[in-house]
Amino acid sequence: MRFTLVFKRALLSLVILSSCSGESAFAKRSKAHDHDRLPGWHGEIHSVEDTIAQRKQELRKTRCSERVNNNSFTVSFGSDFGESAAFCPLEVTERTASAANIFNTNEEEEDRWCPGEPVSLYDVDNVLKGNYKHMAMVETLPWKGPARGNVLLAWQTSEKIEGTKQRIVMAEADGKGEHLRFKALTANEQRKIFADVGSYSVPTDAGENGAVWGPVLFANPKKNHEIWLFYSQSRTNGCGSRVPGMDYAPGGDILAKKFNVVSGAWTHTEKIVLSQDFDDGIPKVTANKPIVLRRSGRWVLPYWNERAMLESPSVNPEKCSKLNGKEGAGVLLSDDHGESWYPSETIRGRNTWLIENAVVELETDDHLLMVFRTKAGYVFRSESLDGGQTWTDASAMKDVPNPNSKIDMIRLQPSGLLALAFNDHAKHPAKGCSRCRTFLKVAVSSNDGNTWTRIRELEMDVDGSLRSHYPTLLQRGCEVLVAYSKFYKIEPPQGSADVEESLARQGIYVARVPLI
Repeated sequence: MRFTLVFKRALLSLVILSSCSGESAFAKRSKAHDHDRLPGWHGEIHSVEDTIAQRKQELRKTRCSERVNNNSFTVSFGSDFGESAAFCPLEVTERTASAANIFNTNEEEEDRWCPGEPVSLYDVDNVLKGNYKHMAMVETLPWKGPARGNVLLAWQTSEKIEGTKQRIVMAEADGKGEHLRFKALTANEQRKIFADVGSYSVPTDAGENGAVWGPVLFANPKKNHEIWLFYSQSRTNGCGSRVPGMDYAPGGDILAKKFNVVSGAWTHTEKIVLSQDFDDGIPKVTANKPIVLRRSGRWVLPYWNERAMLESPSVNPEKCSKLNGKEGAGVLLSDDHGESWYPSETIRGRNTWLIENAVVELETDDHLLMVFRTKAGYVFRSESLDGGQTWTDASAMKDVPNPNSKIDMIRLQPSGLLALAFNDHAKHPAKGCSRCRTFLKVAVSSNDGNTWTRIRELEMDVDGSLRSHYPTLLQRGCEVLVAYSKFYKIEPPQGSADVEESLARQGIYVARVPLI
């Protein structure tokens, strides 16, 4: 009798414990075959909960499309883009920037998600046949002709992966209306902004150049008809990449070409902004725009040294042992509007690299803030009080996580707020996603980057090796454009279910973020 009572109490405890911990054992057993009954099943195994979550996300996308079509967050400048392109005349604060990006405060928090606007997709009709598109850069045309305010987009592309037969290409969108529709520019267009700018040539000897990297567009503030393109081109003298399939590791000489908006012509020769030979021959790379200092007019271009993907000297001692420089980051300075350049002191991280840096000028003249991608789980920051010549030791921004992925930062006008685009996580807990790059967001700061307010979620997918990353920011009146790339680190195998649909998600995207 006593044993029976104890047994019943134990059984009751197990039932209560099971109900408190979630599903019953029966529910778990019954769910094991749910995938056999799900609509649209192609052989994959997933649960009812997965399907519900997927349908919720599809519903959010539908709602977002409806909001976009209803002009919920578009900005019109009328028939003439005019001077309003240069700044947002209305007061922008953290509160108004945040409120502008919450479509309905009565909806769930997750419903703030809204994807970017695709401009270059993996599809058979795309004139750019490359499967790989990355490192997007966005800028506006400065001149006062009919194309003033049009938006230029540049990125690096190749047929397969980075570091192979790689080139820089461009697209353009009409900036006068409410919508942006980018068109890839070819040599047959009237204005020939097509880039085999920094063309790739197959090496015939040790002196030949290789792949091109990190396009940076910059509208010259002193010449309203001139666009600069900064980039780096591999010059490894026979030292290749340690990554299988890559011919060249990232970086080389930092070069510049100029485009005349009126004539539609590029300069025939490249200007060497910084030779790879500087700092013991380590390759140099760019990724974010230069800024122009208010008082002096100095140009400040962020760059970094990278050797992570270089072939090991132990494998190729004759060629690779000569590329011995240490990794680090800094800025290139020009006091004569780009005619000559010199490097700042180099900033080196402790137990992490500092790469893909972005720089802004703060409220006080010559007081600069620079932020970095790192391996330490956080974005790092450094400051300069002399216009970029010397820098403080880099330190972690503990409220801004970083999964070892590129960031960008700009100063908004006229409010002075800082805007930051970044992947808002360090490591993702989802199985198989330890190196995912998702949760792409925009944040603003009113206190020199000491704290940040998230105002927009751009990409929230967690999907194996799919990456939404490498953002670049551009203020366009009372909105911010965010250009970024989206692709699979490891593409779905050919012949797998929905492979074409999956690959069609890859490409260069541009999101529009309202500020008021």
